[in-house]
Amino acid sequence: MRRNFVLHYETTIAAAHRLTKDVYTKKCAEHTHGHSLRIVFTIVTTKLDETDMVIDFGKLKDLAHQYDHRNLNDFFENPTSEVLAKHLAEEVFKMLPDAEYIGVTVWESDHSRVRYEIRNDDLTRLLNTCKQLDESLRRKETSQ
Repeated sequence: MRRNFVLHYETTIAAAHRLTKDVYTKKCAEHTHGHSLRIVFTIVTTKLDETDMVIDFGKLKDLAHQYDHRNLNDFFENPTSEVLAKHLAEEVFKMLPDAEYIGVTVWESDHSRVRYEIRNDDLTRLLNTCKQLDESLRRKETSQ
């Protein structure tokens, strides 16, 4: 039986952007415009830190709020909600590399959202495969 802590943290930021890829020709690419972005972090882990927390909510707030009332084009080449969600999830993963799951949802409107997920089980499988290949190559080298 697995037992996990599941953390949800939600915050809202106001940010501007303009999509810059030439292949995207709709109005979001024509002018800089703003959104009230709702950002939801979801973290699943079996471990707590030294303060008996998954992570201090303030760290997640600070991570998201560094973009509050800012132009996202100052940070990202083509600042889509997808790019922001991926970036935020990867930053959380740097803080919590042992987390089982990290998901970041960016709501651009009441009807539009995107979620980026990092599942540590996928990463563990990949790392194990790399280790096995590495060991296999070492065995071949030593046998030659």
